[in-house]
Amino acid sequence: MLLAVIPSLWCCAHPGASINRLLPGGGSSDSVVDSGVEDSGIADGDPGDDRDPVWSADEAAEHFVWILSQGFPTPMTMWVHIEALVANGDEDCPGEESSWYLEQGGCLSSTGYLYRGELYVEGSESSDQSSTVQTLESSLAVFTIGTPQGDDFRMSSHWAQRIEHMSNGDRAGSLDFVGSVEYPPADEPWLSETTSMTGMADARSVGSDEGAALYVGGQFSLGWGLHAIRLDDVSYASDSCETWPIAGSIEVWSPEGIWARADFDEDCACPSWIDAFGNDLGESCVDLSPAFEAIATDMQVSG
Repeated sequence: MLLAVIPSLWCCAHPGASINRLLPGGGSSDSVVDSGVEDSGIADGDPGDDRDPVWSADEAAEHFVWILSQGFPTPMTMWVHIEALVANGDEDCPGEESSWYLEQGGCLSSTGYLYRGELYVEGSESSDQSSTVQTLESSLAVFTIGTPQGDDFRMSSHWAQRIEHMSNGDRAGSLDFVGSVEYPPADEPWLSETTSMTGMADARSVGSDEGAALYVGGQFSLGWGLHAIRLDDVSYASDSCETWPIAGSIEVWSPEGIWARADFDEDCACPSWIDAFGNDLGESCVDLSPAFEAIATDMQVSG
């Protein structure tokens, strides 16, 4: 299992590693480690301005689904890359325990990998008759790993993820991620560019006599490349509404630099969309469920 190889204690933490403001195209103004992404300088939009809409409601909804079809960032996915890169070091750099606190200059391993920064993470796995639970948590991850090929894995964040597989077949997961991460060689589109995320998400897959139901909730901002979304107290429940959330709102960033927003309720009616300048984009009946199914799959709850 993934967490079985994680040492229970890594090195010490220091305050100030969190990232508080998501920029429209990913990145953060408060990153401790330079993410390589600059503020685009584009504001969210002033409703008092007179500006034509750049999207229809369907285009905004379709882009929301597309973004999440490219993958949902999770600590456990990121950890696979980190673990592989740390394994390329040696006993002196970064150390046999795959844990390190390094001075500013870092260290260069005999294999040509450069390690800088510090990381504190704990992982565990436990099982009983009712369930198996995996956890992965880092109170501090501010580091860079440079490869001999010239690629850097960069992270400045703190995060936690929990997965529980019940003996009755139900699954539940949650994550909390604040920060940014980048690794250009990664196959995941969101990781090959700089991803910034702040907030929490949870998902459950629950079986019943009538079939399985999927529940996804979240309040977070996510941005990578020129793509960004926000979820504000969103609640999706497939047994109440198969196509849209039953509460909360979502926002999608357009390539032209304008947010579009839709609000949801238990009526399960096609939602109306509005942009940051107050333009009514109309209703969209585009099915958003694939986006929430993608979140649940990447959180290892379904799929």
